[in-house]
Amino acid sequence: MSDGTRDMLLRRAQISRAAPPPGTFGNLPEEVTGYHSLAPLESLGPDRRPTFSQYRGSIYRAVKAADGLNYALRRVEGLLSGLFSS
Repeated sequence: MSDGTRDMLLRRAQISRAAPPPGTFGNLPEEVTGYHSLAPLESLGPDRRPTFSQYRGSIYRAVKAADGLNYALRRVEGLLSGLFSS
């Protein structure tokens, strides 16, 4: 493996394990049901397009406390309120 490839892979691994400082991404919680170190994987601005029919969604990187591995968590905004409204 070339030195450039090794350096790139090490940098990517380091970035994937890095935890953002608290408050970096606005009002994101520090922990969600056993996951911590949440960081958005895409823009959180108002220009996002709907991902599920008319619902907007966001994807976050998070670390599962139980195993220390990185996961992608998807949040679908307004889905439950849309399902239960009359």
